[in-house]
Amino acid sequence: MCLADDGRHVLVNVSSDSRPEVHLWDLEEQAIVQRFRGHRQARYVIRSCFGGIRNSFVICGSEDSLVYVWHMSSGALIAKLGGGEPAHS
Repeated sequence: MCLADDGRHVLVNVSSDSRPEVHLWDLEEQAIVQRFRGHRQARYVIRSCFGGIRNSFVICGSEDSLVYVWHMSSGALIAKLGGGEPAHS
């Protein structure tokens, strides 16, 4: 789990079957407010974190050797970063 600077939101990586997700929980509402999908997680424990100004991004590693970056509020995938040039989606 990763707690946001606001103390209200937390990221939780969930791996179920072949559809791993990162859940953004609102602790005050006690509800999932966003889901982030696209990365691969089957064998290893992968953790996510917040990034950017006011924690505006969600960042997660993946078993496909990429780092996924989503916009926190919209859930939109912004980039897949590899060892070389970014692979934008």
